[in-house]
Amino acid sequence: MESAARDGERQVTMKLSNQVALVTGAGSGIGRAIARLFVEEGASVVGADLHAEGLESLSTEIDPLRRAHLTTTTGDVSVRADAERMVE
Repeated sequence: MESAARDGERQVTMKLSNQVALVTGAGSGIGRAIARLFVEEGASVVGADLHAEGLESLSTEIDPLRRAHLTTTTGDVSVRADAERMVE
């Protein structure tokens, strides 16, 4: 059974509750929008980006009650060690 709550004008259904997502490019653009939406929908999100500044501002935009569902890390997915660290 999906739980639903109002978040402004958009209904949040928690469709991703108990799911984990790795979102690359989470500091800006489409990656940022996806990370925010996934957290709002109940997922635990690892947001990765090359630039820490974008990830820091993303963290401040997330509702404080849901912020625990967001973990951020800097790195480059084309670098094996960075990619491995993102999925640990």
